[in-house]
Amino acid sequence: MNTLRFLIAVLIFNMGFAQEFSELDSTTSYKFPVLTYKTDTLVEEKVNSFLHLKHLRHLPGQFTKTPFTKALKLTSKLEFNSWKQFDYHTNIIFVELFGTQKGKAYTDIELFDKRTGDFFDYDDVFMDERDRGYEEKLTLLLDSLVAIDKINPTSNISIRIELLEADMRVHVNGVENVSAYFPYASISEKLTEYGKNLLLNASDTIIRRPGIRNKLFRDRAITQEGSKYERQLKFQLLVLQRSKKSDPVIYKWYEGKNNSEQFTESIITDTTITSDIYAWDSLADKKVKMMYTMSLEKQVDNAWKGTVQLGSMSYPALFKEY
Repeated sequence: MNTLRFLIAVLIFNMGFAQEFSELDSTTSYKFPVLTYKTDTLVEEKVNSFLHLKHLRHLPGQFTKTPFTKALKLTSKLEFNSWKQFDYHTNIIFVELFGTQKGKAYTDIELFDKRTGDFFDYDDVFMDERDRGYEEKLTLLLDSLVAIDKINPTSNISIRIELLEADMRVHVNGVENVSAYFPYASISEKLTEYGKNLLLNASDTIIRRPGIRNKLFRDRAITQEGSKYERQLKFQLLVLQRSKKSDPVIYKWYEGKNNSEQFTESIITDTTITSDIYAWDSLADKKVKMMYTMSLEKQVDNAWKGTVQLGSMSYPALFKEY
């Protein structure tokens, strides 16, 4: 019996520390999280690539002196001062970033599917962002807080949604120890198929989040098959949308190399991707299209097929989620 208890304790300990964030090595006082996930190094790679490209504008390790140089040179000047990770749900990686932007407090919550490493947002979990199943109960809670002068009804009220193991917790920011709980069983009809698969663990089959925004892709096509030039491009892509109001951008880099490059212009729809790289011609005083372009169309199996031009050569390409 004692041996059994010891084994259970060891298993719980190992599971708890299989996925952990640590501090990014830096020569500055700024702080940024780096994921270590020995259970699945692909998830580790995807999460770190996403976080670094979104916030620091480069891949992990792709900097000379400090990883914060590009972020600090932005007109928005992002400064990351601290971060926290939360183990709310078995299938979810939850990390919160804190800092300043143009002198004002900055907070960003990043959510990842631990099973795949895919980024997701609350809109991917709920069918209707205006009807998530908690609005009526939350209104009653807010009314009660106003009645006892806990919150000011004329001020902006923000909430924090936490996806726990068995239920969703809605917390009113600025009010300690006041939250509303909603068991997933009570709001299951409000969840998307992906949301049910992620939160309820109702199936052994993993459903991937639909759509193309905020996803990573890897080239799987053999170019000029059967010839002496046969090879894979070995490209990786991130279709990144930093905020709901911003246009998505595409980063590309070669597998095994940390040099990422952003396409200057990209037109992205649900079924097509067109991306080009431009340079500025100072003599002509205009932008000039370079010989680096990509054109892809969505396939029935959700792959993306088309061509990639690299200088004078154009190659067939097939990108898939990974």
